[in-house]
Amino acid sequence: MARAGMADLIRQLRINGAAGATDENVNGILYWTDDQLEDILDRYSSDVNDIQLVTYSRMESGVTVWKTYYLPASVPLNLEGSATVGEFTVVDTLGNVASGYTFDLARRRVDFAVNQNGKTYYVRARSFDLNRATSELWSKKASLRAELIDWKAGTYNLKEDQIYQHALQEAQRWAGKAGFNRVRLNRDDYANSIW
Repeated sequence: MARAGMADLIRQLRINGAAGATDENVNGILYWTDDQLEDILDRYSSDVNDIQLVTYSRMESGVTVWKTYYLPASVPLNLEGSATVGEFTVVDTLGNVASGYTFDLARRRVDFAVNQNGKTYYVRARSFDLNRATSELWSKKASLRAELIDWKAGTYNLKEDQIYQHALQEAQRWAGKAGFNRVRLNRDDYANSIW
């Protein structure tokens, strides 16, 4: 069963990859279930750890309040979760999980119910490279069609390898959209070394 916080990402991957829940049946296995698509997405996930939220103050009844925080541009768009489900967490400077907030991913915004007095908060989440996942989905669709051939019977002409060629082209197109793959490496051995 796919995680609840993955629903929007799975839906978008279905759209990008033109993948219905039961498009293919190969040797009794149905493709493309939510679990199969979640597995593809998980291969292209990375953690977003302790990225500082941008605070926004406004006036309420003549008093400055800080209730709204925004995700900075450095946080990728494709995050797991929603206001109530998933891997999205807001923490304070000590790592304590905040409470009393709602999360609006579409607006990249965190809203607290009460004034936070400018307190610093960080986001912890899981992001997904949807372009790379879409490229893999199209590659897998092509591999399911690799054995197909063109055939003609009377006036009927079926060019099944066109499906294969189209899937390969789509895989390349989405891989091109993905750009460079970034990896953050942290060295943790120097603090304990004795020189």
